[in-house]
Amino acid sequence: MTSLFTVPSTEAVTKEMVDTFCQLKIAETSRVEYKGDFPNNLGKTVAAFANTFGGIILIGVEADSDNRPILPVGGVEFKRGLEERVYQICNSAIYPPLWPDVWVVRFEESSGSPPDRCVVVIRVTESQEAPHAVEGREDIYLRTLNTSQPFRRATVDEIQELLTKRKASAERRAAITSRFRARVKFFRDNSENIRPKVRPSFPIHPDTIRYFVDGMPAIEIMCVPAFPRGPLVDLRDLQNIMSRFNLMRVRQSGGDLLLLSGNWRSAQESLLQIPANTIFRFAEANQYGLFGYYEHDNEDSKIMAAWRDQPSPVIESQFDVNLTILRQAALSVLVFLPVFYKALGFWGLLDLSVRATNMRGRTPVFRPLDGSVSVCPDPEINCEVRVTVDHLRVSLENIASEIMQKIHSAFGDSQNMDSQISDDARRTRAVFEEFNRGAI
Repeated sequence: MTSLFTVPSTEAVTKEMVDTFCQLKIAETSRVEYKGDFPNNLGKTVAAFANTFGGIILIGVEADSDNRPILPVGGVEFKRGLEERVYQICNSAIYPPLWPDVWVVRFEESSGSPPDRCVVVIRVTESQEAPHAVEGREDIYLRTLNTSQPFRRATVDEIQELLTKRKASAERRAAITSRFRARVKFFRDNSENIRPKVRPSFPIHPDTIRYFVDGMPAIEIMCVPAFPRGPLVDLRDLQNIMSRFNLMRVRQSGGDLLLLSGNWRSAQESLLQIPANTIFRFAEANQYGLFGYYEHDNEDSKIMAAWRDQPSPVIESQFDVNLTILRQAALSVLVFLPVFYKALGFWGLLDLSVRATNMRGRTPVFRPLDGSVSVCPDPEINCEVRVTVDHLRVSLENIASEIMQKIHSAFGDSQNMDSQISDDARRTRAVFEEFNRGAI
């Protein structure tokens, strides 16, 4: 029983695991259901599981009069596209859509069963987006302990309770992300790393450097569970997880430059890192599953240019923005995220955002291939993606391309950057594979 409920979605489910589960003779419960063939009401069953406590559906396993699995497992006819069929039902028949874990477990000849048979394993987690409705978005069902009536319509009070849980999760997510940004501002405002290493000989206006720092281009990458309910790990275990990793910059020449390394200091529900000898970088890993990273695009020479006697503030568009630095930071965090959430044991929905600030009037240092110069008309560039951990891992290149396209298109040069974006995406996958194997 434990294996099917806890196997990571990125790993395979075997026929042996299905047989072992069925040999336990577990009767159908609020968390287990057996189906000899694809049911007409699969969407209703999945939604009811998601609205209650989650559960396992085994399609291809008959149940006896006591609602226990019949052995040997007979399976259903194997056809191409069974997994896609489940996803299509969950996407079209349920609102908001659900994305359960699905495995199509084919029989092998050595198992004593026909090789053209299979079992479809569907694992549904308790959803933080509940309530999920079916039948034209009108009915909401809950799972019951009654095997003759395995689900029932939710009452008004139960629907309200589900909505309250969803609201509480959304409020918790907002609080977590707001605290990350408040910490960035606090440590940035009090960091000595934004000062030049050599003090200039010319007079310094007191407001100049602070205005300059506030106006520097920066990138913020933040990823958090879409509906966080509680801590995923205690702070000590989180410390052990983070101590195992050094984040590497994703560069065309290779990932030999550290993005983050060193000790993580504790804070309320979080670990923080502010690398030394940098203009300003900040990272946070949170018990609820948030990972955030912030970095200024700047150099000592740019700050030195601002340390001069001028009563008026530094002009906001005075400096170009180094898109290479912003790209490297975003792609490096993307490489890290699947490994981070695997270590936390989290496989649910994530909200991933990439935000570049102080962009208005900037021109990119990294020029388009045609040599044109573009100016960003917007103060911020935002890219937000909702993904599962499994989708983040499997579709890393596509997600990286989407983010890079969004950043470059803000400067009007996306058509001329297709080659660079493709190279970035391929390099991201290569670095991820190395990182995931522990080679980095």
